[in-house]
Amino acid sequence: MKTSSYAIAHDCSILEIGGRWVFNFSVNLLGLDVGYNWSVHQRHPPMKSLQPVFKPNTLCQGDCLPIMRAWADAGHRVDLIYLDPPFNSDRNYNILVGRGAGKVQADADPSEEQAQLQAFKDTWYWDSPAAVRVENIKNAVGHPAHNSISGLAQIIPETGMLAYVSYMAERAAECQRLLKDSGSLYLHCDPVASHYLKILLDDIFGNKNFRNEIIWGYRTGGASKKRWSRKHDVILYYAKDDKQCKFNTQKETILYDKPFFTNGAPNEDGKYEVQVLKRDIWDSGSTGDDQAVKPIINVSKERLDYPTQKPVALLKRIVAASSNKGDYVLDPFCGCGTSAAAAHELERKFLGIDISPYMVNQVCKTRLKDARGVSVQGLPTDIVSAEELFARDPFVGEQWAISCLPGFMPNTIQRGDGGVDGHGIMLHKPAKADGKLENGKCVAQVKGGKNRPAPDAVRALVSKLHGGRHSLAVFITLHKRETQTIKNEIAAAGTFTLPGGVTRYNRLIFWSMEEYFNGQFPTLPEMAHPMTGKSIAQQDMLIQSPRKKPR
Repeated sequence: MKTSSYAIAHDCSILEIGGRWVFNFSVNLLGLDVGYNWSVHQRHPPMKSLQPVFKPNTLCQGDCLPIMRAWADAGHRVDLIYLDPPFNSDRNYNILVGRGAGKVQADADPSEEQAQLQAFKDTWYWDSPAAVRVENIKNAVGHPAHNSISGLAQIIPETGMLAYVSYMAERAAECQRLLKDSGSLYLHCDPVASHYLKILLDDIFGNKNFRNEIIWGYRTGGASKKRWSRKHDVILYYAKDDKQCKFNTQKETILYDKPFFTNGAPNEDGKYEVQVLKRDIWDSGSTGDDQAVKPIINVSKERLDYPTQKPVALLKRIVAASSNKGDYVLDPFCGCGTSAAAAHELERKFLGIDISPYMVNQVCKTRLKDARGVSVQGLPTDIVSAEELFARDPFVGEQWAISCLPGFMPNTIQRGDGGVDGHGIMLHKPAKADGKLENGKCVAQVKGGKNRPAPDAVRALVSKLHGGRHSLAVFITLHKRETQTIKNEIAAAGTFTLPGGVTRYNRLIFWSMEEYFNGQFPTLPEMAHPMTGKSIAQQDMLIQSPRKKPR
């Protein structure tokens, strides 16, 4: 930031301390560094209605780090933690470990939120937040990851990998704090990062508490002719205290050609079955093997099309081994809710955290629709908390609002969106006048302010309908708006019907979160599920609302 031709500001930072914004910076004035700071009250105080509370069978929306830190009184309460953090070596290997990734990106946003969005693109860069994070841990001699991060900073300096491992260092330290002395942690990763993460966990948990490196092998995906095919994941298993760690023995069946360890008769295939203790290599097995942990493929019944979805059988094996009925199971990156579903099925209390409002509001909630007493934290429960969310974090507010609209998926990355915050597609396409079908694509835009929608914003959304680019557009506001101008826009946009149908659907729809909390939903054609592409009944997607009645 240039203040004059002779003064340059540097080392700028903005911190939130005690409900105030604190600004710090230094100015080089004629060769002399002078430090300044001032503070101002936040315009929007912390949202008490959206603050995380440690309670059983809860799904929390947000970054897992501040949420786990907010559970200050929950130390030594969790029995099992499973985490499958966002990471994909196949797509990002060259970017992640190459020296080219070790340079600060010219367009890097210094906010922590942007770093989290990059994480969910599974692409890690060395940027300002990473540099600050690593320096803070190196300077904090009491931090559980001080030694490992200080050492790795010498081995992989200023790389995307160091950015990723330091991100995990903050979260793994909180996981260790939350675990009971008899508790366990399972970190699911891939071979590209597993050796760095093991160094980190050895530092935080102590190498004496390392129990297993579990290998989960499978045969899905592509294969290379230049090297051995990479067909396994790594699950690092640590105890909080190896001497007190809870573990329920698991067994598997081994087949032998001869009766080495049994006096029993052979099975119908002439093989001798022997029950042995399960080893730490878990193969996907062959067809018909009921002990195998098969990966999610195109025809899997449980498939949700979530990019890193893991099979329920994998999580049930971990939950059964390292927890008992009534125990707490935490997943700080719960994604599509597999760990919560497994914990619930085995009668454990689950806690799931995910940064995506869509995943928390839709997939996790519908997957756990049969579970009683499930609560969702971090997302609005009334119009007042909705206003607070939009005031505090408009982008998360937009994602949440879109996720409340049946069949729509919010943008996952904040960028110049051209007036579009979410997308959906009709299962059946509208018919054109010439008998051909439209593409059935739908768009939505969210405006979270208290004022009426700006005409320019409405026109920008309506323009998406021109030329057949989209068949339907939804304009979402916080409060219900029924002005004559809006009625005119709806009428001008026109209507459509589906082949063989008589219902006429508006091409332009105005809908509000105020109506959402009153149980009123727009009349939409049958929509395709955003994750699977399969048919969804509108009522199946209407969640969190006290009443459910399309209008």
